[in-house]
Amino acid sequence: MGLYQTSLRKKETMAKYYRANRDTILAKRTKVKTTNEQRIYYNRNADPQKIQARNYINNRVASGKIVREPCVDCGESRVEAHHHNGYEQEHWGDVTWLCRDHHSLIHRKYG
Repeated sequence: MGLYQTSLRKKETMAKYYRANRDTILAKRTKVKTTNEQRIYYNRNADPQKIQARNYINNRVASGKIVREPCVDCGESRVEAHHHNGYEQEHWGDVTWLCRDHHSLIHRKYG
């Protein structure tokens, strides 16, 4: 069987599957679109100082001027920067490296 015949058979199979599962496929697409819209809405209305502080840290990490350290509580290597002194410009570089669990815990505890 040649490449052309294989691709035609694949197209036919995909079209048949789409016709049989159209509602499910469209529902998943709508769900993803809603999630993306929510993400755009959140980022558009986020605090500008918070965005600038995040960008500052991300750019410094990308350029190698700041190195991510393990979580200060558990030693996990996958970490996030926690701006413990706030998001004012003079505190942009003052971060504590925390894993997602400990970062969430601190925000739940202190706001």
